[in-house]
Amino acid sequence: PQLVYERDGLRVLAAAVDHGNVEEAVGYRVEYGGRAVAVSGDCSYSPGVVELARGADLLVHEVISPTLLQARIGTGTGASSLLQYHSTPEQVARVATEARVPRLVLTHIIPAPRSDQDEAHFINPIIQNYAGEVILGEDLMRIRVS
Repeated sequence: PQLVYERDGLRVLAAAVDHGNVEEAVGYRVEYGGRAVAVSGDCSYSPGVVELARGADLLVHEVISPTLLQARIGTGTGASSLLQYHSTPEQVARVATEARVPRLVLTHIIPAPRSDQDEAHFINPIIQNYAGEVILGEDLMRIRVS
């Protein structure tokens, strides 16, 4: 991770992430007041995100459900393409576990869940592989980091 901004006790670090053919995709870590939040950006499993999130209080990570995606749009080129540069629930759990973050918020959820059963496609594989708190993000959601 590289420091990209620092002022008045606020620090922002960035690291390259794997977003397929997008060469300059990055994730971020924001530190302030002794707390830290890491944000994956769009990516498949990326060691850069693990490093950004290591020891953070919260990780915000994008996620894609291959089974739900295939049920909605099939197994064609579009689905295959999306799966190459987004993280499966198992990959997200791996990042959160390796980084030892206590809380995980799922964001940029592909495809958008329409029911509790859909939500289970994201949550269940994660809680089987990650011991921390998992939150399914929603638009305009606020989370206190304290």
